[in-house]
Amino acid sequence: MTTTTSFGTIVVGFDGLSQGVDALHLARALADPDSEIVVCCVYPLEVGDHGTAKRDDAESRLRVARALLGARPHTRFVVRAAFSPGAGLHEEAEVSGADLLVVGSSHRGNLGRIVPGSVTRQALHAPPCAVAVAPLWLQSKDPVAFDTIAVGYDGSAASHAALPS
Repeated sequence: MTTTTSFGTIVVGFDGLSQGVDALHLARALADPDSEIVVCCVYPLEVGDHGTAKRDDAESRLRVARALLGARPHTRFVVRAAFSPGAGLHEEAEVSGADLLVVGSSHRGNLGRIVPGSVTRQALHAPPCAVAVAPLWLQSKDPVAFDTIAVGYDGSAASHAALPS
């Protein structure tokens, strides 16, 4: 039995690196035509820091995402200052009312595998919504196909909802 899930809003953690591109490709594959994709680049906020240069760098990284998504409707690009990337992505997911947060895997993993790096671990810790982790070098596949999907289950209502009916 095949079950499909529709995500109204998907927040993608994007840093301009290969893993961010993987996350962007996974989000696009999971999105329906009416889904909103919010591409979020988090930049570090330090005490007493106005962060203008860091914000400008985050904005320039989003240009890569804009080029990859083209003129896809229902897409927003945001930068967010936070003390950690995971905290910034959680904040954006909450503000956007996200159904799903998509992040990339660590660059230390094998092709097509998932190895959580520090940002992925942060995103997986007490998220406000479901989290999907894109396997390494997902963008090299065209189109994206899903053979196996792992679901973390802890007995909560949210984890039960992640299981197919």
